[in-house]
Amino acid sequence: MKIIARTIGNVDTTKLTSLEIKTDRKGDAFSDLQVDSFRIQGSRLQDCVFTRIRSRQACLGSGPDMSYFENCVFDRCDLKLTVAGNARLTRCRFVDSVLRNVIAPNLELIECVFDNTTISTAVFHGRVLIDDVRSLGRSTNEFRRNDFSTATLRDVGFNTGICVTAQTLPQGGDYLYIADTTAAVAWLKKAAISSDPKSAEEQKGLLSLMSYYVSTGQKDQLMTGSFPMGFREAATKFGSLEA
Repeated sequence: MKIIARTIGNVDTTKLTSLEIKTDRKGDAFSDLQVDSFRIQGSRLQDCVFTRIRSRQACLGSGPDMSYFENCVFDRCDLKLTVAGNARLTRCRFVDSVLRNVIAPNLELIECVFDNTTISTAVFHGRVLIDDVRSLGRSTNEFRRNDFSTATLRDVGFNTGICVTAQTLPQGGDYLYIADTTAAVAWLKKAAISSDPKSAEEQKGLLSLMSYYVSTGQKDQLMTGSFPMGFREAATKFGSLEA
């Protein structure tokens, strides 16, 4: 694999097929790097900039210890985060980037901005995996005041107790905010089943999904996609006494 890389600081990335950081870094910059693996392990990164980094597999917090990112920038990056890992990002900015296949049971995001960034097939969690509670020393993930207002979210779910309204959400007809997942389940159970087989199957799938969110303690949700007739209108009353 041919790699073109440039770095500012003490890291030589010119011959790497993977980018691994295992020490604390401050003010380093990495750019124009295409790798199979991008991993941060047990490190604290401050004011670091990653530009045009493409990775087939990225882990922001590899290993049992936490990694911390503070005021870092990811500019025009394309990262596949199948295992996002044990990481806490504070006031970080993603610009014109793509985050895909994000599985993030132990990821914390605080005051991060996703500027013109696409997040696809992702699940963020409010509770830490039970097997990791002791090693991480916490049972919940801090997830607040993140700005998704200019992001494109495709098949993105918030789970196990994240407060969706504590984030700045994207607006528009592609998105539907559900204030009360329990009320949504009740509505779907009472709704008439469509005579169209495809629509009926979609309605059944939506009921299953909303029931799952209820079971995990996810009280509100941001949804995308097509919905059963009347569901979008009914959603304006979810969470109120009229639901």
